[in-house]
Amino acid sequence: MVSSKASIKIEFRSGIRGMAFLLMALVMGFGIAASATTYYIDNSAAGCGGSGCSDKNNGTSKTTAWVHAPGMPSCTSGGCYTIDNNSGNAGHAKPGDQFILRGGDVWHESNNDLPWTWRSAGSSGNTIYVGVDETWYVGSSWTRPVLNEDGTDISTLGQGALFKFGGGGQAPYNVVDNIEFINFYSCASTGMYGPFEFNDTLHNTLSNAYFHGWTHCPYTGTQTDGCVLVGGTSATVEYTVFDATDSTGGGDSCYAVGFSGSDNGSEIAYNYITHMPNGFVGSFPNVHDNVIAYTSTDFVTLGGGSYHGNAFENNVCNSPCFIYNNVGLFVSPTYGYVSWWDSPKGNYDYIFNNVIANSGPFSTVTGDGHAANGGFVIYFNNTEECGADNGQPSYFCAGDTDPSDAHSTFENSHFISSYAPPPLTSYGTQSNNITQTKSVANGQGYSYSQSYVFSPTASNNSTVGAGLNLTSLCNSIAVLNAAAGTACQEDTTYGVTYNATNHTVSWPARTPIGRPTNGAWDAGAYEYGDPPNPPSGLTAVVD
Repeated sequence: MVSSKASIKIEFRSGIRGMAFLLMALVMGFGIAASATTYYIDNSAAGCGGSGCSDKNNGTSKTTAWVHAPGMPSCTSGGCYTIDNNSGNAGHAKPGDQFILRGGDVWHESNNDLPWTWRSAGSSGNTIYVGVDETWYVGSSWTRPVLNEDGTDISTLGQGALFKFGGGGQAPYNVVDNIEFINFYSCASTGMYGPFEFNDTLHNTLSNAYFHGWTHCPYTGTQTDGCVLVGGTSATVEYTVFDATDSTGGGDSCYAVGFSGSDNGSEIAYNYITHMPNGFVGSFPNVHDNVIAYTSTDFVTLGGGSYHGNAFENNVCNSPCFIYNNVGLFVSPTYGYVSWWDSPKGNYDYIFNNVIANSGPFSTVTGDGHAANGGFVIYFNNTEECGADNGQPSYFCAGDTDPSDAHSTFENSHFISSYAPPPLTSYGTQSNNITQTKSVANGQGYSYSQSYVFSPTASNNSTVGAGLNLTSLCNSIAVLNAAAGTACQEDTTYGVTYNATNHTVSWPARTPIGRPTNGAWDAGAYEYGDPPNPPSGLTAVVD
């Protein structure tokens, strides 16, 4: 046991891969049901003691594993078939069951392993886990299991060309963890297609995944960029990497996440997106601690078509939205939005602690196009460079675009711009913002070359002590969303860091500094000063 006058906060993050969900279940006491079973899937030639595995095995040990998972079209007999006979009429997995894919194994569309359809349902507090055990792998070290589409056109396979949940809401409360998705091909003239599809299911999570290595056909005047890597209506996507640097054009196609329709409980958090023309587009009530970096121009635009990218476009929030601790860097300099936050239906949206720099010609647009029923955007303590760092002008940094829809509040933010017109539109309420030209900002030490871009370097910098104390606003936010309320009382985490060798992310990228309970806050996403010290005075007692 551990005793101390200081308190200890124990967190289980999915960044602790594979076993984190099992540990959380055991410690918190709501986890695996007594009747739950762990199944193993291994399609390597040397599996099951060297002779290769079989779907006729019982699947309950590493030496009696199945070759295919339930729901793979190549699962046509044996134990995996009793769980899912590819028609939705089999026994199904039970809440708390686990399905462990051997690390480094590859399942191919060309072998009829894919698309993989998951139809089983867990329950609240007792999810089904589809993922990994990092002690079990092929080769000299652990790598993710792989779903390989082998270059087949995703539009011919439909939504969820590699993995999809069964429609009709039939498969809630599942976690899909630590899978690599590769070699999908897009050439669609209509519709939206992609390798992973949540469909209309609720309470499902994708974590620690890695999407890369996709291709598309040349633009001939008819194609759209109808590729959405993760699609659906509502889900959690976390700790996932979307890296298009090894894709066609070095990354000139696809959306990372596209959700449509209702925004029931979606959470997009702790993800890293790079070299893509689109990050998150759709309806998202809770987006935080993501990094969208080095976005590129879409191949349709490059081919002469009319198209623009969006690092983040949030179209509908039917409940309060919380957008915080995100970082957007080097958004497409040719044509692209950093973000487009719309807030219809009278809701309040809270946008804070975000950092945007070296952006395209459009930066932040709020409340656009909803004059009849526009909501209320509270945009505070953000740091934003308007336009590219080389001086390319921005249309504007932030603001409502329609005076009849001017329901936004902009306060405590730091705007850097070399563009002559004001970086804020004249609509909405504005207070305690710091606006600087790039040359003035650079003269005080704020710059794009900093490890944390445009952060204060001295106590006499313009943003230090220039903000209102918004503790009361944070308390109001906490009533609606406890995690967002806590984040509101600290400065930015700067999202996540990306390990480009093993393609994982770590959070936080920066230790946040607490905002003062009394007295002035700093303007912008950063609070000047040192991060808090770790707890002291801890003593360990061994029973």
